[in-house]
Amino acid sequence: MSKKDRLQSVTKILATILFILIIPFYFGYGLPIPNLNLSFVENLWLTIFPVFISGLLIGWKWEKLAGYMITIPILIGVVSTFCINEDPSIALILPFTVGIMYLVCGYKK
Repeated sequence: MSKKDRLQSVTKILATILFILIIPFYFGYGLPIPNLNLSFVENLWLTIFPVFISGLLIGWKWEKLAGYMITIPILIGVVSTFCINEDPSIALILPFTVGIMYLVCGYKK
C-alpha cells in the first residue's frame, strides 16, 4: 500500500468517524434551523454545520470538493467569531484537519 493510499484511507476513516459522532449532536435537539432568537454567530454556525458535515461524506467520491466544503466554511466561521470577539470551539480542529487531508489527497491525484 502506497503512502497516497494510506493517507486516503486514513482520511476517509477519520471523516466517517467524525460524521458518525457529529450528526447525532447536530440533530439531537430537533431540526436546527436559524431563527431570530439566536445570535448572529449561532445562526452562522447553524448554516455552516450542514455544509461541512455533508463535505465529510462527499469526500468519499470527490476529495477536492470535500476539502473546500469543510475548510472554507470553518475558516469563515472562525474568522467571523473572532471579529465579534467570541471564542471559537477548539473541537473544530478535527474537521478542519480532515478537510486539509482531503485537499492533500485531491491534489495528489
